[in-house]
Amino acid sequence: MKPKPLRKKEGKTFTFQPFSERITNLNVDIFHRVGHKNEEIDNERETFFYQTIVKWNGLNTSESYNQLCKELTHHVKILPQVIAQKDKLVETLKKYLHLRNEFSLEPTLELIVALAKDLTHQEFFEFFPQIFPLVISLLYCKDYDQIEWAFQCLAYLFKILWKQLVQDIDNVLGLLLPLLHNTQPLYIVNFSAQSFAYVARKIKNRKQFIHLILKALKKSPEGEDGCGTLLFETIKGVSGKLHSCTHSFLTDVVSCLGEQSLDTQCLTRVVSSCLNLIITELEPEQCTIVWTVLHKKLSEFLTAWTADQTSHVEQFLLNILCLMNVMAGYKRGVSITQPKPLIDLVIRMVQDKSLSDPVLAEVVVLAAALQRSPEVKISQEYACQLAYNVLRISQRHLYLDFIERVFSCAGFNTLVLPSLLNFCESASPESDLLQLLTKLILHKVPSIALGSHFDEWRRIALDFTNKKQNRLLSHMTSILSSPHPPSSPDDLVCTILICPHVNAPAPLLSKLHDALKRKVRSHEVDNDEDQTSLYVYTLLVEAVLRIDPGEVKVERVLEVLGSSLNEVCALRTIDLCLSVLDVDVATLDKTLTADLKTLCVNNLCSPYSQIRTLSSHILTLLSPLHSDTESTLFELIHQAETTETNLQSYRDKLNLIHKLESYPSSIALKYMFGVLYVNFSLLWKPVCGNIVALAESMEVKEYWGEYHRMLSELKHAENREPSFISSDLSFVTEHYSALTSFTDKPDHANVRVLLWETLTQMKTLIGQKNRDLAALFLDFVNGEFRRSDAEIARVWDITVHQGEEEGEEEDEEQEEEVEEEEGEDEEDEEEENYLVKRYSSSIQPIS
Repeated sequence: MKPKPLRKKEGKTFTFQPFSERITNLNVDIFHRVGHKNEEIDNERETFFYQTIVKWNGLNTSESYNQLCKELTHHVKILPQVIAQKDKLVETLKKYLHLRNEFSLEPTLELIVALAKDLTHQEFFEFFPQIFPLVISLLYCKDYDQIEWAFQCLAYLFKILWKQLVQDIDNVLGLLLPLLHNTQPLYIVNFSAQSFAYVARKIKNRKQFIHLILKALKKSPEGEDGCGTLLFETIKGVSGKLHSCTHSFLTDVVSCLGEQSLDTQCLTRVVSSCLNLIITELEPEQCTIVWTVLHKKLSEFLTAWTADQTSHVEQFLLNILCLMNVMAGYKRGVSITQPKPLIDLVIRMVQDKSLSDPVLAEVVVLAAALQRSPEVKISQEYACQLAYNVLRISQRHLYLDFIERVFSCAGFNTLVLPSLLNFCESASPESDLLQLLTKLILHKVPSIALGSHFDEWRRIALDFTNKKQNRLLSHMTSILSSPHPPSSPDDLVCTILICPHVNAPAPLLSKLHDALKRKVRSHEVDNDEDQTSLYVYTLLVEAVLRIDPGEVKVERVLEVLGSSLNEVCALRTIDLCLSVLDVDVATLDKTLTADLKTLCVNNLCSPYSQIRTLSSHILTLLSPLHSDTESTLFELIHQAETTETNLQSYRDKLNLIHKLESYPSSIALKYMFGVLYVNFSLLWKPVCGNIVALAESMEVKEYWGEYHRMLSELKHAENREPSFISSDLSFVTEHYSALTSFTDKPDHANVRVLLWETLTQMKTLIGQKNRDLAALFLDFVNGEFRRSDAEIARVWDITVHQGEEEGEEEDEEQEEEVEEEEGEDEEDEEEENYLVKRYSSSIQPIS
C-alpha cells in the first residue's frame, strides 16, 4: 500500500522569537568569516563602493534607497572618482544615517564599509570620529535588525582601520567607553567588546593600553565591568578556547598590578570581572593558563617581599590573592586543575611570619577553598600538610575563620576538629568561640521537625575529657547560672545549643548540666508576643531532653507554653516532650490536656501544613484521652497529612481522606477544610466531594456550625507575618526562621470559592439555612466576587488606568459603559457569571 504523504512538518516553519532571544542568537563575529567566491570583484578596476550599489540595486527598490542612489551614483565606478568625491559621499551617507529609514539603513551602513575599503585607511580614518557616533546612536532601539546591521558595520570598520585605531587608541577608548558602562544593556556591552577585541589584540604595548583604560575609568568608573568584558573578549578564542595571545596578554595585565603609579584596586576589579567571565563561559581546563600566570607572578612578588617589605609589595600580594580567590571560589574550585603547586605556595605563605594580617586573611580564604572542595583532587598527604600548617596560625580571628570555612570538608572530624577542641581548652572563652561551635553544630546537625524523628538526631563529639579544667565550660556554666536575663540572648542561645554535644570530666559536666536544668525550671515566657523568650525556652527543653529526659515535666511545659500554643515552636516542643517522655497522659492535668486537645483540633483546618502536621501528631500522642473511634480518626488524619502531595502519591492521600467519611464528625470536617489549602489542584474536587458526603451523614446543626465558622473566618483571613527575635547573629535568626517559618502560600479566596461550590450539592442544608446563607452569599458576591470582575461590577471607577492626555471621546465611551453597568436591563442580568446564577437559584426560598 502506498504510504500517505507527510502533510505536516514536525515543527512550525516560522515561530515567534522575543527580542531577548533574538539578541542572544545574534552573531557579530565577522573576523572569522570566510567570504563566498561570488563576493569577489570580477573587475579589479571597479570600486567596492560601486559594486555594493550594483548589488543593492537588485535587492532594494524602495523610494528611500532610490533617492540615496541618485545622490551617490554619479562617477563612483573607479577609485579616482571615489577619492575625488569622498567628502561629498561621506556627507550623503551621514545624512541617511540621520534619517534612519528602515529601507535604506542597511545599504547605507554597507556602503560605509565599502567606502572604508576603497579609501586608504588614513584617508577614511579622518571621517571616523564623525561616523562612529552616528552608528552608535543606532544601537539604542529595540529593532533587532538595526542593531545587527550597526554592530556588523562597526566590526568591519574596526577590522579595516585597526592600524589607525591602534595609533590613536587614547581617543578611540574615549569613544568606546560609553558603550561599556553598566548603564548600557548587556548586549550592547558584549557586542561592543566583541567588536573591539580584534583591535585590542593588535596592540603591542599592552601595558600602555592598560594605563589608558585606567585613565579612562578614572573619569567614568561605571565602565569597570565593561572593560573586564573587553579583556575577556580579547583573550577569548574560538570553540570555547582561549586565544594564543592569552599567556602574554595576561602576564602584562597582571604585571600592571605591581605598578605604584596606577590605581591597582580599580585594575583588580577589572581583572576580577574578566576572570569571572573566563570561569563561567569557558571549560575548566582552559583556566590552567590563568592559574599559571597568577602563580608565577605571586611567587615573584613573594620573593620581592622577602627582600623589600613595603606597603607597595603588600598591596600587590593582596590584589593577586583576591584574583586567585575569585577563581578558587567558583563552583567549589572546579577551575583548579593543578592544585599541588598552589598548595606548596599557600604553605610557604602561611609559614612566613612577616606577612601582614590582611594578606594572611586572603591566604586563609584560598587555603579553605583548596581544603573543602570535592572538585580539587589532592592526596591525603597534601590535605594533611595544608590543614596542619594553616591551623598553626597564631592570629585567633584567622584561625577561627579558616575552621568556619572548612565545615563541609570531608576530613573535618579527623583533620580540623581535634585542633579546635585543643584550642577551646586553652583559649580565652569569648563570644566568637561560642558562636563558632554553634555554627558547627547547626551545620552538622539540622533541627528535627517532629518528635517522631527524635532518634534521628546525632551528636557531635565535643570531647574535652583530657583536662580537668576547661575555661570554655566554666564560661558556659556561668552564662546558664546567671540570675538576670541577658540583654542579648545570643550567648545563652549558643550555650544551650552546644550543651548536648559536650563530653567532659564528670565534675565539669555535672556542673554544666545542673545549671542547664535549673535554667529550664526557672525560665518563664513573658507574654504571647515575646518570641525571644519563647524561642529560648523551647531550646532549653530540647537540650534537657537530650541530656536527662526525666528532668522535663510535661505539665510544667504546658503551663509555660499555655499562652503560646498557636506558635509553631511551642507545638514542636510539646510534640517532642510527648514523643520522648514515657508519660501517662491520663494522669496529666485534665484542664491543660483538654485545652491542648481543643487547640490541636482547631489547628486541623489551619492554612499551614506545618501546624496541621504537628497538631495531628500531638493528637495521636494523646490517644489515652480519646475513645477508640477518635484515636483511629486521628491516626488517619496524621497519615493523610504526612503523605507527600505529588503526582506519584496524591492518590494515596485521597484514599486516606476518603476513609474519613466513615467518621462523621466536626474533626474530620475541619481537616478536610484544611486540605483545601494544599496547593495541588488535583486534590480539590475529590476533597469537595468528600466534604459533601460527610455533610450528608452529619447533623445539619453540627455541619452548619463548622461551615459558618469557616466562611466567617475566611472573610477576614490574612497570611501570617513572619515573626522575629532580638538577636544580632544571622545564624541564630536563620535557625529560628527554619523552626517557625512557613513555606505555604495560602489562597484564601480559592478556598472560599471551593466551599461555595460544595454548597450547591447540599439541598438539605440550603433549605434549612436559607436565610443565613442568603446573607453570607450576597455579602460574598457584592464584597468580593463583583469587585474582582470588572465585567459584572455595579460601579466602575473611570479614573483607574486613565491617562491625563486621554481625549473626550474615550471619556464619553467609558461613561456610557458605566451607565450600561448601572442599568437594570434584564439582558445584562442574564449575562452575569454562571456562579452567581448557580448559587442564587440554589438559595431561593423554598415554599
